[in-house]
Amino acid sequence: MEIDPKFTFIPLNEKTYVALNDKDTKEYLCKWGLKGNFVIQNFSFNQPFQQYHKYQLVDAFFKDDIVAKALLSKQGYNWVRQGIRASNVETKQIPCSVLSMSFFNKLKDSNNGIVHNSGMICKRYDTQIEDFLVSDKLRGVKYFY
Repeated sequence: MEIDPKFTFIPLNEKTYVALNDKDTKEYLCKWGLKGNFVIQNFSFNQPFQQYHKYQLVDAFFKDDIVAKALLSKQGYNWVRQGIRASNVETKQIPCSVLSMSFFNKLKDSNNGIVHNSGMICKRYDTQIEDFLVSDKLRGVKYFY
């Protein structure tokens, strides 16, 4: 009989990621509209990770009170701690079979109008679809193309 692990989580101190402070990286983040739009938070947990417990780990993480108090979410232009624990967690397996960066070459195809020749993502008028803000052509691919 297998026993599900009881995960506990501890927020770790903020780290400095040297690669994110690299001049080229900052330029790409700005170009792709990511500068200021993501944050990296680190947590540790008390159990050895086993692949077959991945769903339990994710469920426990988002339902944990300590995580809820520490986890940042973006509201407008600010990162805030909301302290809201998830009541329901849905996990989906994402197939990761692409092993070559050439997969992204189709974004640069001038016929689709997603990325300018400069590599900048083409902007569009903001459109709210459900809870998702579509503000550029890349984000709109799923809905408009």
